[in-house]
Amino acid sequence: MRRFRVYTERTNLRVGSSVKLPDFEAEHLRKSLRVKKGDEIFIFNGEKEFRAHLTLVSKDAVMAEIDGVLENEFDQAQKIHLIQALNKSKSFEFTLEKATEIGVDSILPIETEYSVVKASDITPKKIDRWDKIILSACKQSERITIPKIFPAINIADLDFSSYDLILFLSTEEKSNAKEINNFVNEIQNARNIAVIVGPEGGFSKSEVDLMLKNKNVVPVSINKNILRSETAAIVVLGYLKIIIS
Repeated sequence: MRRFRVYTERTNLRVGSSVKLPDFEAEHLRKSLRVKKGDEIFIFNGEKEFRAHLTLVSKDAVMAEIDGVLENEFDQAQKIHLIQALNKSKSFEFTLEKATEIGVDSILPIETEYSVVKASDITPKKIDRWDKIILSACKQSERITIPKIFPAINIADLDFSSYDLILFLSTEEKSNAKEINNFVNEIQNARNIAVIVGPEGGFSKSEVDLMLKNKNVVPVSINKNILRSETAAIVVLGYLKIIIS
C-alpha cells in the first residue's frame, strides 16, 4: 500500500482538525499521485506526525481531517551540525539531501578561500531550492524534524565556540589527524557536535591555522583514501549517528 506523506506549517493540529494542504502538496497529490477523497495520508509539521484522511480533492483545494497522532520522533539530546564549504550546485545539493536523510540537525554553508561558489552567489531562488531539497529528503526518509539551514557565511566569521566539539576532516592535517574512532568518548559526551568539511580544493593554510587555534577543533581522518567533499560529509555524519544512537 502506498504511503502518502505531506508537510504543513500548521502547528495547532489535533484529532478532528480540518487541514487545507499547501498548494504545492495539493497539486502533487492530485496530479502525480492521483489521490481521491477518503484516502489515508500522513501529515507532519516539523514537530509531530499525524494520520489523516482526505475530505476534499478538487482543483481548488485538497482538505484532510486528522484521525490520530503518531508516536513522536525520538528527540536526541545530542545535536549534530554540518559546517559545509560551498561547492558546485550538484555536489552541495547532494550533500544537503543525504545529510538530511541521515539526521543532521543543522547545516551551515561556509565560503572558503578555495570555494568555487561564494556566499554572495547565493540568491533567494537558490535558498528556496535548498529548502525544497531538504523538505523532500525529510518526506522520503520519514523524518519529522526539519534541519535548519543557515545563511552562508565566510569561514572567518564562524563562531567556533557555538559547538562543544568540532571534527575537522582535512587532508591538509593528515599527519596530525587521528582516526575518528579515537574520539568516541569525546563524541558521546558532547551535546553539540559539528563536522566541518572543506571544498573540492581543500582549506588554505591560513584557514587550517584559524581552525586549530580553537581547542574544541580536532583534525580527524576516516581512512587512508582521499574522499570527495560530499562523500566525506556523509561518511562522518553516518558514523556520528551510529556512535550517539
